[in-house]
Amino acid sequence: MKIGVWRDCMDWKKAFQLGFLVWLLPFAFSFLFYDSHAKLTIDGVVFKNIMFSFLIIVTTIATPYLFKGAHGDLSKVGVNAGMLWVAISIVFDLLFLVGFFGMSLYRYFTEIGLGYICLFAIPAAAGMVAQTHRNARK
Repeated sequence: MKIGVWRDCMDWKKAFQLGFLVWLLPFAFSFLFYDSHAKLTIDGVVFKNIMFSFLIIVTTIATPYLFKGAHGDLSKVGVNAGMLWVAISIVFDLLFLVGFFGMSLYRYFTEIGLGYICLFAIPAAAGMVAQTHRNARK
């Protein structure tokens, strides 16, 4: 498959901007649950559940904007964006959580990083459904 097919199937700038928002909004939201001494103010398990629920909500809201005006195979758009959004979130998390806040890589990937599977699954599934619907209308 030619690289151009993957490159031209979506607006990469819009996909990057949406992916950055999908990372930034939960990151900013998480500060509501810490005190001025960087201590979590609620139970850790409750915090993780709130954060991943918020991440899923933000991703679900962002996904339709990804497909607005998209051309070509929408399943490719969803898969490409899903991979991009996972990469964006992991890179920015590594910069801030591991680099700045000193979280270990093991702790990061076991507590947070694996949860980013939903960042791939939501736009990828939406793209497959949208493409199937588009094909059925032809």
